[in-house]
Amino acid sequence: MAIVVIVVPLVVVFGKDCLLIMMMTEDVLVCKESLPKVSPPPEGFGMPPARPTLDLLRAMSDRLVITSLATDGPASRALLAGRTGLSKPTVGQSVSRLVDEGIVVEGAAARADGARGRAGTVVDFGHAAGCAVAIHAGPQGLVAQVVGPDGIVRERLESGPTAHDAPVSATALRRALGTLVRRIDELAPGPVRAVTVSIANPVDRDGRTVELPIAPYLTGRLDVPEALSGLGVRAIVDNDVHWAALAERSLGAGRGIDDVVHVHLAEGMGAAVISGGVLVRGAHGLAAEIAYAPAGVQREGQVSALFGAMESIGVVVSGSGRTIVDVERVSAVLDRGGARAGAVVDAVRTVVLGACRLLDPAAVVLGGSWGRHPALVGGLRDALTRESGLEVEVRERELDEAPLVGACQAAVSALRDSLVPTP
Repeated sequence: MAIVVIVVPLVVVFGKDCLLIMMMTEDVLVCKESLPKVSPPPEGFGMPPARPTLDLLRAMSDRLVITSLATDGPASRALLAGRTGLSKPTVGQSVSRLVDEGIVVEGAAARADGARGRAGTVVDFGHAAGCAVAIHAGPQGLVAQVVGPDGIVRERLESGPTAHDAPVSATALRRALGTLVRRIDELAPGPVRAVTVSIANPVDRDGRTVELPIAPYLTGRLDVPEALSGLGVRAIVDNDVHWAALAERSLGAGRGIDDVVHVHLAEGMGAAVISGGVLVRGAHGLAAEIAYAPAGVQREGQVSALFGAMESIGVVVSGSGRTIVDVERVSAVLDRGGARAGAVVDAVRTVVLGACRLLDPAAVVLGGSWGRHPALVGGLRDALTRESGLEVEVRERELDEAPLVGACQAAVSALRDSLVPTP
């Protein structure tokens, strides 16, 4: 049986095995086998969305209780209900589950108002809630912070290589991290549930350092998560400028800005890009390595990278196996002004303008030991003001120890997530 539809000048015949289209000038036959195949609809297509499972609802309630304790401090069950918007029975069930797991504990609360009557019980984090560890490794050595789920620093440790030991070999850094792991094991107030690492070196997606020709801090390649495996949890590793950019976006000069370029100018030079609220790392962890970005044309028409431009200005020093920007020397050049200071500003301006043309950020945040020098900040502001079509605000870094702050934020977030895994 076939169905015939006539719409002049077309005659369309729908048959069991073919589709025949006849026109006034030509016939076109499309066989069944040549028609596009349509996949069957996925299971549940057209049906109402599935209701959340009981386990999911319980996890959501537990997470709200944990977040309240972490951000607002210990509280009674009644106060937790008020804070979270959950019913008292729901809060009671969450607290009971968390007590059974040792994540929270309940204890008697003193009556601060001096009133008589039965004191309530207060819910707070227990031993099993554990802690998180944030580590920063750079020319000034190793710094580690052990923090609780409330974000309060319980211990701060400093050890390992010093600025006089740089550049640090991957082998030496591994040994220093091993020593740090043993000290953390002795001091940690509970199990270590999350570890983050900030390191003054590019890092690939697997947490291994990337070796570059110019190494202000580290030589060789190091598998950082493997070096910290003694802590019992895989470390989240990124370079220091990335962590600093994330910290400044949440707490500092880049607060609330979704598109920002963070420029770090110190012994080493680097940058971080946040685009659409997302940190851009690149395929190999090398996004925004501005030390290698074109910074102008030097003698004989050769295009010089930023590090090369700094070297031609005479503010780069080499020795003991590393090449760095001499912070005191470049600061003195900028203090004196003149042609050499102008050359420093021009080299940085060229790199920053290129980044702004490519990325269209709302702001550029300047950080590092000489990145906030008034001559440099003023020169960049003037340059960006003169550039037509660009509306970019130049800001100065606000946070001290920004890389460690960023790593610590991520560690605390991972710790809280670990307390109530998503079903």
